[in-house]
Amino acid sequence: MKRILLFLTALGLINTSDLLAQNTEKPSRWEIGVDALSLFGKNTLPAYSIFGRYLINSKGKKDAFLRTRLGYQSSDIILNSTEDFFNYRELESNNLLVAVGFQKNIFSKSSSSIYYGGDLVFQKRTENDFVIFSEKTQLPGYTNNNWNKYLLRSFVGIIGFNTKPIKYLNISFESGFFVGQTSSEYKYLAMFSNGDKGTNGINSSKSSNIGFRPFHQILFTLNLK
Repeated sequence: MKRILLFLTALGLINTSDLLAQNTEKPSRWEIGVDALSLFGKNTLPAYSIFGRYLINSKGKKDAFLRTRLGYQSSDIILNSTEDFFNYRELESNNLLVAVGFQKNIFSKSSSSIYYGGDLVFQKRTENDFVIFSEKTQLPGYTNNNWNKYLLRSFVGIIGFNTKPIKYLNISFESGFFVGQTSSEYKYLAMFSNGDKGTNGINSSKSSNIGFRPFHQILFTLNLK
């Protein structure tokens, strides 16, 4: 009889502890994922990036998050040709993006929410086009090197919709209004194979940018414990 009472008592304690654990379970504060917009269309943002959100007011009525994004994309394409136009060409490009920001819910339900926020964005893109032209033409062969650098600094105000189709998975659709400045620099150098000097120079410019992106980001994130 004592063994039965001990067993029932232990079972009751286990069930009670499980209920308390469920009631006191803390919400997940971290989210990490990717921007999948590059899968649906071309844009100037890096195709590969990591996006993260951190819940800063787990006890607040309307959730607020700190957010960040780090992206990088690089390519190096070499083209060889037997045509008279060129016999070697190398296209190299690099794209780096860093963004930090804040968002807060306007309206939320158990599985969806609408939010607003903003990101400070820094982006650097470089492109290098190096060509060795063929000597099969009447003119002597020469090399041509074009180098482009773009620096983008901007603020993006966002409005987003988040849905949770299954536990721990979030899908967010964001539109953005942006304002910023782009600095560009263009260098070129040409050199003939017979030793004669070609042309060279540097051009630079700055421009202000303002606009609206109806499809700014499509984010897939997972909640982390």
